[in-house]
Amino acid sequence: MKVKIFGKRNVSFVDEKTEKELKGITLYFGGKTPDNENVSGYITDKVWISSDSELYDRLLDLDLDDEAVEAEFVYDIVPGVKKPLLTDIVIY
Repeated sequence: MKVKIFGKRNVSFVDEKTEKELKGITLYFGGKTPDNENVSGYITDKVWISSDSELYDRLLDLDLDDEAVEAEFVYDIVPGVKKPLLTDIVIY
């Protein structure tokens, strides 16, 4: 899915249930809708990238101060998992 990444938030907090520190990045993006009969035009959304993900280190230094960045989100279908899994982000 081709998107524009508009914003990034570095997040660090302690989970109240496990008392374990969680780190990650929230990416805010928008793009043309995939083939979907219920939506026309563009969508905006956000995605959480955990510090455990291989994508985390690559995205830490992503600079969005001046303008949005064009990218492509690559998803894989994993048997037994309800939603497609984000496996790569290609920055253009």
